[in-house]
Amino acid sequence: MLLQVALNGARPPGAHPSLPLTPEEQAVSAMESVAAGADAIRAHVRGSDGTLTLSDGTPAPRNGALVAEARRRLGPNSRPEVS
Repeated sequence: MLLQVALNGARPPGAHPSLPLTPEEQAVSAMESVAAGADAIRAHVRGSDGTLTLSDGTPAPRNGALVAEARRRLGPNSRPEVS
């Protein structure tokens, strides 16, 4: 069985006070989720204004770096994904 956590979905900024939008907030949420037993992490990457960066099909340049940093922090067996 694989437990995957969706950190923020396609929710707009302000949809919930604890919604992780920045890379830093997503990193904290990802680490907390793994500590609680999650095997995989899915996050919707946001631009500096909080809007989805992949919704128009153009990934932000930092998406690859975000996944690499998540793997570094969470361990080699982690499964971070961006949407």
